[in-house]
This record gives sequence, C-alpha cells and structure tokens, in this order.
Amino acid sequence: MSSAGAEWVFDEAVLAAIAVDAALRTPGVVRMEPGLRGLLDRLGRGVRQRIGGLERAPSEGARAVVTDGEVRIRLDLVVSGSARAADVAARAQRAAAEAIAAATGLTAGLVTVSILDVELSVNGEPPA
Repeated sequence: MSSAGAEWVFDEAVLAAIAVDAALRTPGVVRMEPGLRGLLDRLGRGVRQRIGGLERAPSEGARAVVTDGEVRIRLDLVVSGSARAADVAARAQRAAAEAIAAATGLTAGLVTVSILDVELSVNGEPPA
C-alpha cells in the first residue's frame, strides 16, 4: 500500500494476527488451532523476537501471504458444537476480510477457513 511517495509494508505475521483477532471475536469460534506448520512458524518467530526483545502478536492458527497487494489468509479453527459449523466459518471468513481491510486498507482476496475440530462440550457440559 502506498500514498504520495510513501509505501507501507505489512509483515505477514501482523496480518495473520489481525485475522486471528477477528476470528476469535466471532460467535461460535472456540479457539485457533495452529497445526504443525503453525507450531514451526511460531517457534522460529518466537526465537527471533525474544532475541530482539519484542513481544509477538498472537497469530497462531492463521497464515497470511501478500501477493501484488492482495492478502490471502488461512484460518484454522475449533468451533463450538452448539453452532452450525458452516455458519461459524462463513462469519469468521467475513470478519477476517473486513478486519484486514479496516486495519490496513489491503484487500483480503481469499480467506480460507478450515475447521480442525468441533468442541462438543464446554467445561464438561454438552452444548445447548
């Protein structure tokens, strides 16, 4: 993104953190699930940031790639068994795209949502 001679570059981890925040605010999303690639990315990024004395934004469960000014996001979710999973995924998808646009001005051209688990109970109680 640029404006009058200035150019802004957003780190992909920052974009992923914006998407995670939006997804976690979506009713029916229980948590993000990092998966193996996410765990490896988190480990490497965490080491680099600890060396630099920085605190990292929570981006586990999401990956972002920017190509030609367009953002592609992948969200890995755990959803509540008390909600229709497809509806939760669609709401999380919209929320992530809208949050990226609002925070950065970039277009989220593709937001892929994977539901990796369904939480059938909360605190030992079945879903309502």
